[in-house]
Amino acid sequence: MMLYSRMGNGLVVRDVPERSRFEAYINGDLAGWLDYIASGRTLITPSTKVVPEFEGRGVGSALVSAVVAMANEQKRLIRPDCWFVAGWLERHPDQVPKAS
Repeated sequence: MMLYSRMGNGLVVRDVPERSRFEAYINGDLAGWLDYIASGRTLITPSTKVVPEFEGRGVGSALVSAVVAMANEQKRLIRPDCWFVAGWLERHPDQVPKAS
């Protein structure tokens, strides 16, 4: 498990490669996850889920930021099959990974 981000509000995002997903925790409680599929030079993001009691606390954005960081590190593109990921990337065009 690789730590991708730690925020000041107790939010921690970890890559869990054996589950092919990022998991977000707030103060130790599972707050959400983002599934991914590594396919060649692309990371496919089929779904993102935030546990209802953690909605509105930046969990989804932190998860997308983590998959973007991984894509940039691995020089991969993202295929956003999940509506939330697609919307986030549209709102943050400067963050869209560019494979080299």
